[in-house]
Amino acid sequence: MLNILSDDPKPLRDFVLATQNKNVDIIPNDDRYTATTKTLLEAVMLGINAYKVLIQELDGLYDYIIFDCRPAVDNEIAQIMRAVQYLMIPVNAADDSVDGVDTVLGYASKIRHANPDLCVAGIFFEAVNMRTAVAHDYVPQIRAKYAPLILETIVPHSEDAHKAESRHLPSRRLSVGQGDARLFQTRRGVLTRIAKRKSFFI
Repeated sequence: MLNILSDDPKPLRDFVLATQNKNVDIIPNDDRYTATTKTLLEAVMLGINAYKVLIQELDGLYDYIIFDCRPAVDNEIAQIMRAVQYLMIPVNAADDSVDGVDTVLGYASKIRHANPDLCVAGIFFEAVNMRTAVAHDYVPQIRAKYAPLILETIVPHSEDAHKAESRHLPSRRLSVGQGDARLFQTRRGVLTRIAKRKSFFI
């Protein structure tokens, strides 16, 4: 983001990193969070949305551009919602997570006045341990609350993913397990909905 908003930005292709997954590339965000947030706020005051600039520059190079956002609702997330077409919202079996989904949906409803194309492609379960009584109680309730937005796939809690995150590594650098396969199923389910225009807004 700092590059996009600089006086002499470099081409985004200079920041694209290939992965071991065919046809999947990533662009890491700048880790200087305070500087990035300040620059984004200044850009907003000038009427510039850095995320729209990014999408426009990459348009035609990829079928889908996915922003992996922090679990927060703030000015940066608002700018992303103004730039994208679809939201994928994770939820786990906890009250605060459900409250977070409600907050995101409410925030998205307000943003939709500025971005009428914004829709919810799906809400998916992540980091859920179905061997616990809490998950068995909560998962059906959450499914009922958010139908028809909720996806069938449950991405289980993964110690490997937790370890990878703490080491700043992709989870696949440690192992490939059921969590990876189910996460792929979740992405495939969301993209299938988008392709069939089966996305919703609440």
